[in-house]
Amino acid sequence: MKRQNFRFIFLVILLNISLLKLSAQKNGLLASHGFITLKSDKLILNISSRTGLPYNYNLKGNIIWGEDSGRKIQAVICRLHPRNYFSVPVVPSTIKRTATEADILFNVAYENNMAAAFHIKYILQNASVMITMEQVTEQMGYELIEASMPDLATVRQENGTAWLAHGLGGGAMVNLNNKAVHAFTLPDDEYFGSIGYVLPVAIVGTAKAVCAMEVSAFMDGTKIEIAGGDHHLHARIGTVQVYRVHGGRAYNMNDGNDAVAGNESTPNLLVGQISRCRLDFAGDYDSNGKVDWLDGAKIIAERMPPSPTKYYNDKFIYLIGGKYKLEKEPRTTFAQSEQLIKDIAMLTDFAPQVPLISGWVYDGQDTGFPSEDSVNETLGGYQALKHLLSQEAKYNANISFNTNSTLFDTAFIARRPDGKIWRSRDWDGEYSYIVGMAKYMKQWGAKRIDYMTDRYKIHDALLIDAMSWFAIRNDWDINHPASGYKNLTDGKFRIIDEFEKRGVHVISEQLRYPFIGKLAVTADGTGNGTCPFGGEPIPLVAAIYRKSAIWGTGDFSRNDQQRNLFWNCRSIQWYVNASDRISITDFYYLTVLPFNRVHDLTIESYNRDGFHTLIGLGPGSSIENDWMSQDYSIKLNGVEIAGHGATFCPLDNNRIACYSRSGQEIAVDLPKDWNADSLAVRALFIDHREPFHYEIENKKIVMNAPAATPIIIYRNAAIADKQH
Repeated sequence: MKRQNFRFIFLVILLNISLLKLSAQKNGLLASHGFITLKSDKLILNISSRTGLPYNYNLKGNIIWGEDSGRKIQAVICRLHPRNYFSVPVVPSTIKRTATEADILFNVAYENNMAAAFHIKYILQNASVMITMEQVTEQMGYELIEASMPDLATVRQENGTAWLAHGLGGGAMVNLNNKAVHAFTLPDDEYFGSIGYVLPVAIVGTAKAVCAMEVSAFMDGTKIEIAGGDHHLHARIGTVQVYRVHGGRAYNMNDGNDAVAGNESTPNLLVGQISRCRLDFAGDYDSNGKVDWLDGAKIIAERMPPSPTKYYNDKFIYLIGGKYKLEKEPRTTFAQSEQLIKDIAMLTDFAPQVPLISGWVYDGQDTGFPSEDSVNETLGGYQALKHLLSQEAKYNANISFNTNSTLFDTAFIARRPDGKIWRSRDWDGEYSYIVGMAKYMKQWGAKRIDYMTDRYKIHDALLIDAMSWFAIRNDWDINHPASGYKNLTDGKFRIIDEFEKRGVHVISEQLRYPFIGKLAVTADGTGNGTCPFGGEPIPLVAAIYRKSAIWGTGDFSRNDQQRNLFWNCRSIQWYVNASDRISITDFYYLTVLPFNRVHDLTIESYNRDGFHTLIGLGPGSSIENDWMSQDYSIKLNGVEIAGHGATFCPLDNNRIACYSRSGQEIAVDLPKDWNADSLAVRALFIDHREPFHYEIENKKIVMNAPAATPIIIYRNAAIADKQH
């Protein structure tokens, strides 16, 4: 009887254990492993119930690891009285889930006091995971600053093929099995902290699977790390989800002085944007027979917003330097600007151009806390400027301006973390001040935009200098506090939108992620950077942004056509009255023209073989570089249009441009619908054009091009005669 009772009790215990397991499985919590499991038809995500962080991702049997360093989520909180900041490791308090979503509550306690709480939410859709921080609550006397999740996805060298791709310096590929690769943690930037300000994207992968991470909240951090050693390197990518701007950190004010930290009165600014990042998983996404960084890049590129305008796609954009305050004489007067514009028109066969006049107000560039109400007299004054603007149609030009600041008023100048007015560096003899963009646009901005567009009748184009350099800039004004996100959306985005309403497409200085889809062109950009992990260069930024924007170079020569075309750069150059016209012509024909034809073609393939790289573009187009011999070749629809220090590029259906840096024989295929007997060929000079000798050989137009002399092949003489 006792044995039967014992057996009955034992069976009841087993039944209860089985029921508990079934219940745990139903709720996604496997007691034996501590997993919260989310499933779609393409991906399985296992989240650790102990940490609330991903344990691994299963893509049809192929594993990408999640958190593998033993770290918990680190929450940073601020105790307001007395003011202090603390980093606190947190673990899940409660977990709610469905088949494809998990909502995990984290309570943040300090010294046995509840300080704050937040929810991390995972949403699984197909092969993508969205991770957000939401429903933040703060207890009296405390504020939540951020939550750090530095290794959301990991690949391991000991598992075989493992690699990392990132966008630093234009892009790099890091093979963990390469001897040059080493452990390194990407440090915070002195100006931007952990924000991935150019491209907040990192991709990790194996031989069969990739994970592409995009940190899409503008003030969240992008964390990239390679850890370990001795054949056990791990590449980790993750994020820092930011709720408030840390008022206790020291910030570089870009004024040449020491960084400035806050005090007891410094507000921890609310960001105002939900923290989020997205992880996309794939195998051979583009079906080209291999799994590599380009699979991840293509996933992200497909959802990048298109360029806001195609107006600039065929334009030759450049800056004309007028005068700096400390200069005794101007570098280019308005009359000299017209001559420069005319020379460029003659040498480019009247290509559409956008000259941007600089140093044209008050005493010159960056002076007078510059507004547009006073024109620089040393350049010729207001009447000379009006005359210059009236001549633009003659040269197929849209003459516009480089402007950057406002009339000075302390009411809209931003405040530093210590509450003092934000004075920046001395630019050419005069201090500049940082504008609090949100409060400025709320009261003054639209009036200034109306004034400038009405007074100077600008249209289509305007460069606002420095606006995009610091996409994220906080204002610690206690009366008008604004995070970098608020200054961006309520300030800078509104400036762009207000000009757009008036028919003006704003461009600015630096390539920045928040301005993708807002600015079609930036004067400067990225490329040619050194990978801090020991990787090799890849055109990752170009692969993701080529349909979204045009940007300038990184740290290499603007006249280096090989690098310009590899990194997809087309700079806005500075010219003055004394600028060498040959150098201008060189840049236009060797870089600008071929760039204009291929810059927005999708990258379909990428191959590197030693010093040789081949970027395959859509349909039948490519960019080929030999970095040892410094030779290159650009093909469009299967036809070579540039290479070997020369260009032989169609301008349109009626013209072909030929140019050689050092002089050489050029042979161009005769277009099928052109008549060889009707051709006209002209050599271009700044003051005239003249017929140029050519021959027809095997359906090719053959000529001996002199060094640095533009030659245009016209379908017929009537078209040639119109171009003057």
